[in-house]
Amino acid sequence: MLIVSAPLTAFAVLLLGQALAQRRFIPWETWGSLQLLNYYLFLPVLFFYGLVTAELDELRVLAPGFAVVATMLVGALLLLMWRWRRGVDQTHTPALLEATVRANMPLGFALAFVFFGWPGIQLMAIAGLFYLPTAVLLGAYVAQGNMVPNGSRWFRLGFIIRSLRLLGRNPIFIGAMLGLAMKLLGERVSTALLNTGLTFGLAAIPIGILSAGAAMNTKTLSQVMGSQPREIAMVVLLKLVGLPVIAGVFTWILGLQGVTAQTVILLAALPCVAPRFSVGTPLGMAPPILNAAATATTLLWVVTLPLALWILT
Repeated sequence: MLIVSAPLTAFAVLLLGQALAQRRFIPWETWGSLQLLNYYLFLPVLFFYGLVTAELDELRVLAPGFAVVATMLVGALLLLMWRWRRGVDQTHTPALLEATVRANMPLGFALAFVFFGWPGIQLMAIAGLFYLPTAVLLGAYVAQGNMVPNGSRWFRLGFIIRSLRLLGRNPIFIGAMLGLAMKLLGERVSTALLNTGLTFGLAAIPIGILSAGAAMNTKTLSQVMGSQPREIAMVVLLKLVGLPVIAGVFTWILGLQGVTAQTVILLAALPCVAPRFSVGTPLGMAPPILNAAATATTLLWVVTLPLALWILT
């Protein structure tokens, strides 16, 4: 059954990445360079291709886009309410929020392609068009709240500046917006250029999955579980169970069906991006709790994602 065999195959590639990293077959520094290549070239091109070739009628874009954004906002709100109710130090809240709302997009593109064919690439790009700015804005909001008191004029100004700066420097978002703009303006892109772009863009999938596997750190997971087990358990529960259920509710409310609804739920059910080689973060310097949460969700999604798609669709 494809709903089981596809995740198992992708999980095997994740484990291959971990084996390559542990055996030092590929040096640590090379993994960081590969992620940079994905971030600045392959993923932007893949988003560009998906959007410039997609059918962008109003219902096909706005309804699933709203479901993606609403799912992320509700998930973030649940996490923040849980943290505030516990009355704990909010230092780790930005990292926990990132682990909750961020998704492994290369893995998502791979599964969407296996499940739905070429339309899956386009649908995942459309969903990602709404996912990317929402993830950036949520992260900027929480990070800014840790630096400046909420509700103050400086908070609002800092949030706007930080968000615009992050989005303006995000090559994946730029690639997506360029593809969307060319599609809306009706600009024709030559077949040769599209095929070349697709060749580059598809490289993001194996590199992204292998890098996510290489970034898993079970030692850090064990250490953090010993000191902050509730935080990791909450992120895993919310990321792998809560978000898919929330996405399923919104697809039902909005009347989404078929591959469109399945793509929204698929995006919500993806594991967190393992940040061990995060762009802009020195090697190994990502917060341990974020590494631990990413490792936990990367290890467990292969069980929860097929169940979410089977039960909710």
